[in-house]
Amino acid sequence: MSNQQALDIERERSGSTINQQQVKELFHGGAESLSKREWIASLVAKEPVFSKTGQEFLSRAERFHRGLAKGKRFAELRNQYGLDQEESMLFLKLFVDDFVPACLHIDMFLPVLRNQSSKEQWARWGSEAESMRMLGCYAQTELGHGSNLSGLETTATLDKAADEWVINSPTASAAKYWIGALGKTCTHAAVVAQLIIDGKSYGAHPFLVPIRSLDDHTLLPGIRALDIGPKVGAGQMDNGWAMFDQVRIPRTNMLMGYSQVDQDGTYHKPLNDRLRYGTMTYVRVHIVEFASLALSRAITIAVRYSVVRRQGSTRMYQGGEPQVLDYQTQQHRLLPLLAQAYAFSITGHWMGRHYHTLMDMLQNGDDSLLADVHAYSSALKSYTTKVVADGSEDARKSMGGHGYSMFNGISEPLGTYQATNTFEGENVLLTQQAASYLLKIYRAIKAGKQVLPAQEYTVGYLYRLLASPAALAEDRPKDILSPNGLVAMFEHRAARLLRAVGDAHLDGAGWETQLIAFAQLARAHVQVLVVRNFFGELAHHRLDGSTAQAMLDLAKLHALHLVLYTDLGEFVEDGFLATAQLDKMRAEYLRLLQSIRGNAVALVDAFGWPDWYLNSALGASDGRAYDRLVEAIQSEPLNTTEVDSRGVIRGYDEFIRPLIRGECGEFSMRMQEARHAKAKM
Repeated sequence: MSNQQALDIERERSGSTINQQQVKELFHGGAESLSKREWIASLVAKEPVFSKTGQEFLSRAERFHRGLAKGKRFAELRNQYGLDQEESMLFLKLFVDDFVPACLHIDMFLPVLRNQSSKEQWARWGSEAESMRMLGCYAQTELGHGSNLSGLETTATLDKAADEWVINSPTASAAKYWIGALGKTCTHAAVVAQLIIDGKSYGAHPFLVPIRSLDDHTLLPGIRALDIGPKVGAGQMDNGWAMFDQVRIPRTNMLMGYSQVDQDGTYHKPLNDRLRYGTMTYVRVHIVEFASLALSRAITIAVRYSVVRRQGSTRMYQGGEPQVLDYQTQQHRLLPLLAQAYAFSITGHWMGRHYHTLMDMLQNGDDSLLADVHAYSSALKSYTTKVVADGSEDARKSMGGHGYSMFNGISEPLGTYQATNTFEGENVLLTQQAASYLLKIYRAIKAGKQVLPAQEYTVGYLYRLLASPAALAEDRPKDILSPNGLVAMFEHRAARLLRAVGDAHLDGAGWETQLIAFAQLARAHVQVLVVRNFFGELAHHRLDGSTAQAMLDLAKLHALHLVLYTDLGEFVEDGFLATAQLDKMRAEYLRLLQSIRGNAVALVDAFGWPDWYLNSALGASDGRAYDRLVEAIQSEPLNTTEVDSRGVIRGYDEFIRPLIRGECGEFSMRMQEARHAKAKM
């Protein structure tokens, strides 16, 4: 059977029509980016501390201590090779493959400290933070408040006489909660607190607060901190709870890159308060960039397993039982997810470039792109993480009964990935930020204004389609199955939704009455970007003929699946699509499933994930799913350490032997009848 599985997966590869190297470079953002990722992977692969062997059997405490060891070795390698921010993120968030305490230092603490400190503060703290002699976390979320920054209760009150801030948690709900690395690891925290001077609050600001002694790691006076316990995933991370009781820090520990407070209590607000969004947006941009990587992992495993798993009647198929991926329903479940992985990768790279363009513009005093990047990073974070989390679970379910095993390689990383749906902004709430931005665009269009050059790519179509009542009605593509026709379909639907929401808003509709519509509007607009980016990247990326056709098929499948099987009502409710057009689109969708089926294994191979990274018995590159599954269960402690020399399980004498020797009494129907009779009295 294992030989048949190996033959099946190799036959799939030999029948591929794509240039795998070209596709791999497309997915990873170019040859240079791919080379960097492969180099980082090689660093991780040769270090025993990063091995995933046996991690399924670890207790929470064992997982945490393994996470500490990983963080230490990462710091050594980071300092040895001088890994920059991007390389460090790839190392920890991608290839180490779990949230370890060092992740929060790299992902949150360093960017906040680097971008929100003044030059003098960075000169004082930067070396310690970069070398990880100062271990940090970002403490914003509280027990009682998450997304609502204005509702945060932790206070930082200026004591002008002492030239100090007094950090305090006035209520139980003011406790910092869910803060990664706060529970047991960090020495410092960037604490977000309400800045108060002479009884007046100036809003939430970040403060660098020492948490633990640099001599013996004990908590400093006035601070209580605990790990918050088991979670759905991220067992190696010490997410923490903390309370501050009149903790004093120097006035100069307020991060003063944007706002400043003098010793006499004078508050200097930022020259442009919106500039703070630049650093807030940074983490969301990276979440979008990493979304495709998480989905590609799950779909690699599911597709490979679906070609080596044979199941079903032999009457309709020659050569034995059919491969599961030959079933149309399995193709319908998995191939759109495969397409989404590539679509999200391309949009993730675009979002990263868009962000860096913004930062360059900000350096020159131009903030015209700030609202655009903030809105789309919010909406894309919301959209991609939900699709990836839901899609990864669907991929696991598509693997049938064996997919329920923790050796599947999907469930454990998915448990950790689920957190992306709520951290850095709860996904549904984030759609309001995008909707707010789009309503401003609508008001500008109604006022007769022209689109800003920096926003032409993202919202230029809205100005074109909503410039007059007739423009949207006349927008009818001639070829609905062409890339331009498919993009136009998404643009029409998004513009129509904006017009409906915008008109209602201008007519006085309350914000709370439109929240569902806002979520639909945000999703529609980011889908325009994702669909357009996919086709656009293929149009100017040099691919071999058959490779280009395969990727074009994938881009079309992605778009058609969204129209036909995700949001069909929004595309037809104004009569934009006729029944005959829908029939044509469904026929094309089925044709594309068949076309892509032949390249499915090659397309997941092109993601380039090594077996040690996937850590899957069912989705390894050699296809030996059954052999690997049986090999994996040999290490189960119930089969090794929890049995005696005879192979008898511990607990037999106390619990099993009394049962089978009749020491637990006799079952009698008469006792049951007597109980029922008594109940009727």
